[in-house]
Amino acid sequence: MESSTSSSSESTYPPKLTPERLKILRDAFYIGLQMPTKEEKESLLERITSLPNCEHYTYKSPNGWFKNNRKAARQYAQNALQPSRKRLRLTSKGLEILHDAYKRGIRTPTSTQRERLVKRITALPGCGHYTNKNVAGWFKDKRRKEHVTVTASSSSSSSSSAPTQKFSFTPSDEETLHTLFANSPYPSKDLVSVWAELLDAHLDDVEAWIFAEQQALEQSTHKRQHSPGTWPSASESTAALSQCPSPVSQSHYPHLPPPLSISQYSSEGWQQPGTDLDAKFVCLPTPLSIGTSSRSSSPALQDSSDGAVSPCPRTCTDATSESSKLPAVPSSTPPSPNPTDTKVEVSEGFHSIFASSMAHLIG
Repeated sequence: MESSTSSSSESTYPPKLTPERLKILRDAFYIGLQMPTKEEKESLLERITSLPNCEHYTYKSPNGWFKNNRKAARQYAQNALQPSRKRLRLTSKGLEILHDAYKRGIRTPTSTQRERLVKRITALPGCGHYTNKNVAGWFKDKRRKEHVTVTASSSSSSSSSAPTQKFSFTPSDEETLHTLFANSPYPSKDLVSVWAELLDAHLDDVEAWIFAEQQALEQSTHKRQHSPGTWPSASESTAALSQCPSPVSQSHYPHLPPPLSISQYSSEGWQQPGTDLDAKFVCLPTPLSIGTSSRSSSPALQDSSDGAVSPCPRTCTDATSESSKLPAVPSSTPPSPNPTDTKVEVSEGFHSIFASSMAHLIG
């Protein structure tokens, strides 16, 4: 049972060709025997099986080996016909331009900045192949390398500062730029070009300097806005509150004159002749008589000298026929007279109504 299993495994997984057997097949392939005939295969099989431990090699074995080698040779010939692509590297002067731009703070250049860099690089000898895509790829690799460097250094130090930007401006040019930037911190492109011509400097250098100053200005403004303010002390708050006027002292109500007494009314000589009343009463409007001027009026009643009640010759314009039959109830607060006048004009119709009601009560 074990012998049959081992024999089946040997037949299923034959041992690989030894170097001696491979040498026989390679020699035949390299001399031009790439597609051997039946007789050529039989002669090769006899040579291989004559070697020790090569009895398992059959007639079909050379067919697979020659097929695989023909395919590999064909692929090799196709690759040889294609021209090899040379990787054109940037010269040292071109790399210097890119490194200078990176040191000035340009980490992710815009399309305009990339075009300017490409123009400067392609103007150099041996750099005409450099394109906008190559510039973008160089800055991408540079940012990735810098990120890896900063991450590695941050593990050893608690804080890492950004690389300091350096500009190749003279002290006089720096002073001129600070003066121009103070007048217009966000200049337009045309104005920046004028500044570059004025200083006889490169436009990219001036733009990088302006960008760095704008970032510093925005950071300082942000810190001032978010810095905690100084709160007043308790004594200052109490002193400030003590100086505030109270609501009572600030509320000024209009001064109203005191109501006139009955003696004041009688002293004016308003008492009608023939009446037994010693004082003159002021007739006040009743709730029914207010705002009823459009209604029909009825004659009021007047007290005569003999105590009889007679109709008043004049009618009351502000009382209706229904309200004239009822005695009017005087209000608790008389109307405020005008302080500039010494006499109070009282409506004669109201006075007659009040007089008749009083005569009715006395009788």
